[in-house]
Order: sequence, then C-alpha cells, then structure tokens
Amino acid sequence: MHRGGKNKDGNAVAVTDHDLDELIDNAMAIGEKTYLSLENAINGESVETNTDF
Repeated sequence: MHRGGKNKDGNAVAVTDHDLDELIDNAMAIGEKTYLSLENAINGESVETNTDF
C-alpha cells in the first residue's frame, strides 16, 4: 500500500488472504511462463503456450 492503506480516493483498502494467495499464484505463473519463454529462446525452440490472463 503505497498510500498508507488507502486508494486514490482516500478510502481504506482491505486486502484479504484470498487476495494475497491470488496475487502470489499469478506472480508465480508469470515467472514460470517467463522462465519457459527464456529457456525456449535460448534453445532456439518455438513452443505454443496458452495464457490464462
């Protein structure tokens, strides 16, 4: 929370455990896809992947 726990309108922002779990899952998915893409680029491979977001 870069605004002291408030949104741009000054209202309090509540972050739940579910929100944090979802954020971690998405970050891990991005990391995995980036790693695989980089690995494929280094190896000169072309692999189709589906994206969930």
